[in-house]
Amino acid sequence: MKKITFTLVLSMLATMMWAQANKVAFISTYESLSALNTAGDDDEIAAANWCINTYKGVFVPVSQIKSGAVSLSTYKAAWIQVDRVGTGAVPAELLDVDVVAKLTAFYKNGGNLLLTTHATQLIVTLGRTTRVPGIRGTGAGGDNADTWTINPVIGKIYDHSNDPIFADATSSSDFFPSVPNPTIPLIGPGWKEDHNSMWDLNSYGYTVPAGSNTVKVFEEENNATVLATWGQVVDFCCAGYVYFAPTTEYKGKCYAFGAAANEWSQNSVTGNNILNLYRSNIEAITKSTLDILSPVNSAVQNVSLENKLQASIVDDKLKVENSTENISADLFSVNGRKINTINSYELNYGKDVSDISNGLYILKIYDKTGVVLSVNKLIKK
Repeated sequence: MKKITFTLVLSMLATMMWAQANKVAFISTYESLSALNTAGDDDEIAAANWCINTYKGVFVPVSQIKSGAVSLSTYKAAWIQVDRVGTGAVPAELLDVDVVAKLTAFYKNGGNLLLTTHATQLIVTLGRTTRVPGIRGTGAGGDNADTWTINPVIGKIYDHSNDPIFADATSSSDFFPSVPNPTIPLIGPGWKEDHNSMWDLNSYGYTVPAGSNTVKVFEEENNATVLATWGQVVDFCCAGYVYFAPTTEYKGKCYAFGAAANEWSQNSVTGNNILNLYRSNIEAITKSTLDILSPVNSAVQNVSLENKLQASIVDDKLKVENSTENISADLFSVNGRKINTINSYELNYGKDVSDISNGLYILKIYDKTGVVLSVNKLIKK
């Protein structure tokens, strides 16, 4: 019988190490999630609601960044999603001189960024690169029977299939049989807006040394990695998913996802939302990316709890003694990747963890409002 027990003893106002509850800011030009839901683009709405309601991020109006009501230093990572029909431009609110200065300072000081769809252009605004993502779509789109995918193997040479951001995504060779490796489907048959905001690597006039290629030149120039391109592409023409690594000047990480297949809300011919068969892959990649950008267990906070909680794994069942209906928990790997969400019933009667390997994990416990009560280490042997 495998049994691991640890005790969470939280005296009143005891200082504990815990992951910052508001670790990811979803930055929007709208004043509230409600206002976005009422008047915003459906793709921005879908992304924001997933971030706030599922990932437990925090909605941050760009106006509050400008005014100083919100300090980005409070957050480990910021996600900016811009995806609007009829324009591929970054909204003026995000280009405000004060906002750009604060975003740049956040990034340079080690704050991490996720830029998606038309927001990929901000990487130029922030000064991290001069290479503008020039492959850009802005229209209403059209009905399309294909499944659109991304290819994590660049030029049949650079294989990023095992990159952590793709760890929980599914892939298949069914969609492009001529491509020698599986690709990752992101949007199924139906209406597609086709909103790319990608890098056309052949447009920059690179001088490519013998034995090299445009992807390698772009990567070396920008201390970046091209993680994926369009699903059908097997050469070095373009970059859809790019990771900009930290530099001496820009200490934060940045992932920029500009492939059109990364469409958060798929429409029907009549304009209504339909079920995207592969939305789960979009969510999985986004989640893995945000987990990397906002790792747990790096902030200090005073917390209080009146009782003692004892968590244990017995016969591959994780339980928390003295649990109540008012708490829940998440189980993370040591690198911050969420493995399981555990509700109050499972905390009382046992959550099956037989599918996880032996090793060190982090258990993060919340109260009924989602406030973090504690983050503690757990070893499964």
